[in-house]
Amino acid sequence: MNIALLRVPLTLGEIDQLAHEFPQFLFLSYPEAQLKKISPEHWAKVEILFGDRLTSEELSQAEALKWIHSPTSHLSRLPLEELEVKENVLVTCTLEENAPQIAEFVMGAFLAFAKQFFRWSQASDFPALIWDAKWRQKMETLQNKTLVQIGMEKPGLLIAKKGLESGMKVISIDLEKTFHPFCKKNLSIKELHSVLPSADYVSVTLPMTREYNHWFGLKELELMKEDAVLSLIGPTRILGDQSKDAAPLFEKLRGAVIDAPFFTPLSPSSPLWKVPNLLITPGVSGRPKSEEREAFKLFRSNLRDYLHGNFIDMKHIVDTQVTFEGSQAL
Repeated sequence: MNIALLRVPLTLGEIDQLAHEFPQFLFLSYPEAQLKKISPEHWAKVEILFGDRLTSEELSQAEALKWIHSPTSHLSRLPLEELEVKENVLVTCTLEENAPQIAEFVMGAFLAFAKQFFRWSQASDFPALIWDAKWRQKMETLQNKTLVQIGMEKPGLLIAKKGLESGMKVISIDLEKTFHPFCKKNLSIKELHSVLPSADYVSVTLPMTREYNHWFGLKELELMKEDAVLSLIGPTRILGDQSKDAAPLFEKLRGAVIDAPFFTPLSPSSPLWKVPNLLITPGVSGRPKSEEREAFKLFRSNLRDYLHGNFIDMKHIVDTQVTFEGSQAL
């Protein structure tokens, strides 16, 4: 009997459902700390992995591995290049199930900067001068402001919707020009530079894969106008080799927030930490995590198709031809 390794926390009820419906497999659920106890003999029998972490060494031992389902769209902790070479491992993923939380995070940041909340937090230092503060004249409303939303997966769609509900003029940026009902204009990534200089607010929500690293970097930051607001969630070289040059560019903005992913952490020595109008958070935009259990539901549904050989019907298949440069769900 081959093994389906559950590398994500499931309830006992969910594990029982899987074991009852799919008796062909031995379902092993291991907390992350105990995975080192799995012997090479057990790895050799792992046919299915439900998780988003796998080392190159583990992959080399998993001779029977045929399918990986990631509970998120963040695939950076999978050995993508080795999977591309192996060729016979199917990879699927769950698209962002915490999209409503991400949309709230972005709109909350926009409102905080529009209303100068971070400036007013300093008022206690000079209480006698608060009525003469220049920030009183620099309060903004989101009404009629231009929002450029880069990335139109589910979080981007919800941000566009909330932007429209706030009276903003929303411009969407996607890989290709695609109609989105909440947007005044829908453009391709090739047209991004033509609209950035006029954007009052810019939201970047991209899948956590390397192919999107180039979508927003120094050049795009340079094109943003003074007093604009930026929310950045997703992969970007600004967090790495471009951070030194990016720091002074952030200072021209009204404000910015970077929700840094924990698997691409911002170095403690990064100059970005010292930018006064830049708020850095530790990958919290999707919290609190959804209780809808979308990842489990999709894994169970895909497992049915997998067992019947209906691979083409499995949802959110990752194109393994581009995984070593980054992954894209279909």
